[in-house]
Amino acid sequence: MLTFENVLDAFADYLKEDQDLEVVLTRHGYTLLIWDNEQKNWETSESCATPEILLEHLENAYKIFSFVELTKGRRELLPADREKIQAECAALRERCFAPAE
Repeated sequence: MLTFENVLDAFADYLKEDQDLEVVLTRHGYTLLIWDNEQKNWETSESCATPEILLEHLENAYKIFSFVELTKGRRELLPADREKIQAECAALRERCFAPAE
């Protein structure tokens, strides 16, 4: 069963690494925030009413983060890069749905 805790546990290492993304628990539920370093303000905020929505947003953010990390913004993604990112996302998704130990 997918839970907020499973999603946050699966993406914990990524959330530590990406200094521009925060997931916070508000009185209205979990919210994903993306920081804009140039503007010194929050660029995006997304309310995540369900674990599925949180998973979708974190997976998309992870793909973008990985793209920048692999290419340093200086080249297009190579097919091998795409495969690597897809495999990593599949592993993260699998961890989200894994039964608790």
